[in-house]
Amino acid sequence: MIDKIIKTQDLHDDYVVSSNKIYIIGSQDGTFRKLGFHVPGEMGGIIAQPIKMADGYGLEMDGKQLIGKKYTFDNGDSVFGYEEAFGTLERREIAVPNEKAIVIKLSPNFKEAKTLTVTMDFHIMGCWTAEDCGHINDATILASANEKQVIVKSEIHPNYVGLFSNLCFEQAFRAEGDHLLATLTFENITNEEIQFLMISNNESEEALVVKHQELFSQLNILLEDKNEKLNKIFGKSELKTNDKAFDDAFNALKINYDMLIQNIDGIGEGYTAGFPDYPWFFGCDTTYGINGTLAVGQHKMTLQSLRLLKQISHECNDGNGRVMHEISPFGYVYNKGNLQETPQFITAVYEAYTWTGDRAFLEEMYDFCKKGMKWVESKAIDGIICPKGAGIIEINGVDGRLIDIAIWTYKAYETLEKMATIFGEEDLATTYKQKAEAQAKEIVEKFYSKEERFFADIICTKDEIMASKDLLINSVKNTKTQHEALKVYFDKLLEKECEQDELIPVVLKNWITVLPYTEHFLTEEMLEEGLEEMKKPNFYNASGMKLGCMCDDANDPSDDLYSINKSMSINTGYMAEVFARNKDANRGYALLKKLTDCAALGMPTAISEILPNDNQGCFMQFWSGYGIHHVFVRYILGIEVDAPNKNITIKPNLPESLTDITLNNLLVGECHYNITYKVREGKVTVRVEKDRADYTFEIQ
Repeated sequence: MIDKIIKTQDLHDDYVVSSNKIYIIGSQDGTFRKLGFHVPGEMGGIIAQPIKMADGYGLEMDGKQLIGKKYTFDNGDSVFGYEEAFGTLERREIAVPNEKAIVIKLSPNFKEAKTLTVTMDFHIMGCWTAEDCGHINDATILASANEKQVIVKSEIHPNYVGLFSNLCFEQAFRAEGDHLLATLTFENITNEEIQFLMISNNESEEALVVKHQELFSQLNILLEDKNEKLNKIFGKSELKTNDKAFDDAFNALKINYDMLIQNIDGIGEGYTAGFPDYPWFFGCDTTYGINGTLAVGQHKMTLQSLRLLKQISHECNDGNGRVMHEISPFGYVYNKGNLQETPQFITAVYEAYTWTGDRAFLEEMYDFCKKGMKWVESKAIDGIICPKGAGIIEINGVDGRLIDIAIWTYKAYETLEKMATIFGEEDLATTYKQKAEAQAKEIVEKFYSKEERFFADIICTKDEIMASKDLLINSVKNTKTQHEALKVYFDKLLEKECEQDELIPVVLKNWITVLPYTEHFLTEEMLEEGLEEMKKPNFYNASGMKLGCMCDDANDPSDDLYSINKSMSINTGYMAEVFARNKDANRGYALLKKLTDCAALGMPTAISEILPNDNQGCFMQFWSGYGIHHVFVRYILGIEVDAPNKNITIKPNLPESLTDITLNNLLVGECHYNITYKVREGKVTVRVEKDRADYTFEIQ
C-alpha cells in the first residue's frame, strides 16, 4: 500500500473512485459539477457503464450545504473532510470490486444532535452513443421507498438503481426534468455512522433488494479482498532510489491502471483510456499503455486487454485483422481503426510475450496479426511501401503517408519476422525481414528532409499539399504563432520545382516526427542532426514536449482543448525514450521528471493526459505510465526481458543524479527479480537476486 495523500488546496480538482463495474467522478470538495464533452456535462456523477445512475449528491446540515475542506486519497477510496463550528464529518466512498455497487460512509462527530440531509440526484440515462444504438433516454421515476431504502427506475427501460441505508430517514422526492431528486433526512445525529450501499441492475426491483442483502452480508470480505489485491499490485516492481519524488510517482501510478479497468456489459473487461471522457476501450491507448503495465507486473490483465481488443476488432472489421480505434460503452465502434493501430497492436502482442513467455497467447494472436499486416499492406499505393491513411495525429489535413504509420509498419514487420521464426515459418520470416528492410530504406530516402535536417510528418505530392495546406494553416489547434509559421513554411515549400507525382517530405514537427530516432537504421549524421534539433526550445513548454514543435509558441494562448502547444504525457514519455535510447540518460530522465512533477497536481497518484492538469482532458490517463514505467525500466535501468528463454539482460544507463536504486519483485514470466544498482566514484555495480533457479540474468 501507499501512504494516504491529503489535499487541502485546489479542491475544485476532479477525483474518481472506481472498480471494474462502477465509478464516481466529482470534485474534491465533495460537490459535483457538469463535466465532460462526449455527452456535454454528463461525464461525471455515478456511472455503471453503459448506464449512468446519478449526477451526484449533496450534504446539508441544518439547511446549510456542506463543502469539503480536506480531500484524502486512501488507496483507491476517496475521503472528504468537513469541519464546521458544530463538529466534523468524514465521508468515505468505496467502489465494490466486481459489482455495480458503491459504499458511501458518513462518520459524524458532532458536539450536539444535528439534522443531516442527503440529496441524491438520480438520473438514469445511457452513456455516450446510447441514442445512436437505439436507446432513448427517458425520465427517472420512483419505484418504491421505505424508511431505509429508495429504489428508482427508468420509466421505459429495465434499469434500476437502489440506495440502501443502515439508519432510518425521512424522505421527500422532487422531479426536475428527467431527474428525480431524493431528499433523505436523518434526525438527531451525533456520532452514529450512516452507511449507504448504492446498487444498479437491469433486471428488476426484487433482484436489486436481493443483491443488497447479499452484498451487505459479504461486504467486509469483499473489501478485504480488494485490499489484498492492492497489496499485490503495489508489491510488484517496488522502486526505491535516492530520488523520493520519482519513487512516489512510480509506485503510486500503478493503482491508476487498476482503477482504469472496466467490465462493460456486452463488451468485456480490460484497460480503458482515461477518466472522465474516455472510460472505454481503445486501440492505440491500449498498445502504448500496456508497456507500462507489463513493467509493473500486471501481466494477466494486460493479456486480457489485448485479447479483448482482438475480439472487438475481429467482430467489427469482418475478421480482416484491422485493429479498431474506439468502442463506446454501448458497443458502438466509433472508429474502426486508424492505420497505425494495427501494426502497433502487433508489436504490443510480442512485447507481452517477451514479458510473460506465454506461447499459447502468442499462438492465439499470430494469425490475427498476419491478417492485420495484409490489411495494412492493402493500403499501400503508387509503388510506395508506406500505407496511406490516418495515424495518431487527429488534425484535419494530416492523413496520408505518415511517419508514424511508416515506423509502426516497420516495427510490425520486425516483430512478425520473430513470430514467424518461433512458429517455424522460415520462408515467411525471410519475407517479413525483407519487407522491414525495404520499409526502413524508404523511411530514410523518402521521409528525411535534407533541407530541414529532420524527418517529415508526411510525404505528399504538390497537389496533395495544395489540397491540405489551408486546413493545416487554419486548424483550431494552432496558436497564432503556429498559424504564421505554417503560412511561411508552405509558401517556401510550394516554391520548389517538383514532378507531378513526386513525393515531398512535409516537416510540420508534430510529435510523431521523433519516432524514427528510436530506430537503428538511421545514419549517424541523421541521428546527430535530429538529436540536436530536439534539444531546441521550440520542442518544449514548462511541462514537457509539446504536441507541435515547429515554432516556439509555448506561451501563446489557445482555446482549443488539444492545442498543439500543449504537452501530453504520451509524447513527453516517448521523447524521454528517444534520448535515453541514444545514451543521453540525463536528458531522458529530466523529461521523466517533468512527468512526475505533474503527478498528483489534480487527482492524487495520477498524471493527466494534458500537462499539467488543468481540469481539461483526462485527469487520469492509461498511457501516462509509458514513460514512468516502461521507459525508466527498459531504457534507464537498462533491463531487457526475455521471459520465453527465462532470462533478463541488464545494461545500466543511469543519469548522473541517480546513485542508489532498488527494484524489487520485477515479474518476468514466473520469476521475481530483485535488482540493486549502486554508483560510487563513477562505477556502477549491480546485484541481482531471483526466486526461480531456472531463470538467469546477464549484466553488461
